[in-house]
Amino acid sequence: MVDRHAPSGTVTEAFSWLVTTFGVGAALGSAVAGPAVELAGTAAGFAVAGAGGLVALLVLLATGRVLHPRGPVRHADGETVPAAVHAEKNTH
Repeated sequence: MVDRHAPSGTVTEAFSWLVTTFGVGAALGSAVAGPAVELAGTAAGFAVAGAGGLVALLVLLATGRVLHPRGPVRHADGETVPAAVHAEKNTH
């Protein structure tokens, strides 16, 4: 998905930002879950993880139209295919 949306020549940087957001998300999750466990027990820690999952789902649903390819999709090997063909290949 990242390689479809990143401008040509910036795919490596785009993937670097993606990995950075995973690291930041994990750090923030730990920073919130730790005190939650200390204050309210292990169930609160799992609730924080569940809340994070719900937030991720809401972001996905809110941005799904932006992330769906509309025009031709360019693969890393240089092949360009219509978005419908790309989606069909990736569902099987």
